[in-house]
Amino acid sequence: MRLISNTLQVQHHSPMMTRQQIGQCADHGGYRSTDIMVAGHWVPGGCPACHREEFARQSLAESQAIESRRKAAALRKIGIPERYLQVGLQDTGLAAKGMDRASILNWLNRRSTYDHLVLVGEPNSGKTLTLSAIAKLCLELDDGPGRMQAPPIFINFGQLRQTWSYKLSGELFPTYTGARLLCIDDFSERADLASDYSAEFIKAVTKVRHDHNLPTMVSCRGLSTAKQYQSHLAHGSCENVTL
Repeated sequence: MRLISNTLQVQHHSPMMTRQQIGQCADHGGYRSTDIMVAGHWVPGGCPACHREEFARQSLAESQAIESRRKAAALRKIGIPERYLQVGLQDTGLAAKGMDRASILNWLNRRSTYDHLVLVGEPNSGKTLTLSAIAKLCLELDDGPGRMQAPPIFINFGQLRQTWSYKLSGELFPTYTGARLLCIDDFSERADLASDYSAEFIKAVTKVRHDHNLPTMVSCRGLSTAKQYQSHLAHGSCENVTL
């Protein structure tokens, strides 16, 4: 910015010494401003239009930062792991598997024929990342004061088994059955699944969700594990996607 200034008037009668200036801004043309005397030096007022634009930019940046923190807090609340808070569908391999954003939205909005989306893959194949990306998309769909459904829930099956109790299941059952989307990460194959009370809990949850036409998503480490989930825990049809 190039300024050409002329002093119009210096005011000595106020505790803070000021002077009126006229100048020329390369971006906004002529302007009037007020310089202030600070510690024996004049501090130029500068172009008011430039100041307004800078204030608007700072306000926008602050609003975006606040919104970003709010969304991150919402993602943490539903259980998405910290390292996946910033992922999106573009970071997954779903498009290569024939599942674009439109097809996922159709499933989330229950316009697809299957109830369960089962992600199958070896460790580090991107299952948790994909679960997180779809959970984020679901949260964004329902974000806002007019939301009609509960937000999605992201749980780790192994951690659920370790912490499961009858008391905990009673507290979590309404949350899991009413969530807009239930994401079950890291379902692992077990020979004693029929006697696993936490698995029975998930089976009861998926039945209620099926009855209420709510989608469920799960990640499994192999096809045999996916088949075990489908035969023992899932209610309704499943769509397998190998990552």
